[in-house]
Amino acid sequence: MKKPRMTAVLTAVLCLAGAGVLLTSYAQQNTAVKSAAAKLYRQNCAVCHGLPGEPRNAIANGMFPKPPQLFRGMGVTDDEAWESFAKISGGIRMSGMPGFRESLSDTQMWQLSQLVKSADKLPASVKAELAAATPGAAVPTLAPAAAGKSDEEHEHDHVH
Repeated sequence: MKKPRMTAVLTAVLCLAGAGVLLTSYAQQNTAVKSAAAKLYRQNCAVCHGLPGEPRNAIANGMFPKPPQLFRGMGVTDDEAWESFAKISGGIRMSGMPGFRESLSDTQMWQLSQLVKSADKLPASVKAELAAATPGAAVPTLAPAAAGKSDEEHEHDHVH
């Protein structure tokens, strides 16, 4: 009689161990998805929605309505992922939020949806990816040289 019970206990232990491996694997995959999304976010979203620890830039300040700064404790973390996917895919009418269905794949838009859903609880590695300087993906700001020049001082012609 002891053998069946021992087998049941051993089976339970193996199932729990297997679940732990699956959960660890899922967590690693989930972090990899969010890391990929962080790169997409820097390239496509940061210009309006900002980056962790950085002030709102001139583009976001000039928009009306102002786009939410998604890493400042408010934004879309309380939205369901499908709702963020719909906003990313189709945009938000009359808000300045463009749709990305023509430039990003469904997989990429789902990755971004998962990133913004968990913006308030990202792993350190994903936060580092967001903070990393990605060539060609810098958030544009006003060039200091052109900021105070009159039309006559610009290095290009205007048609009046």
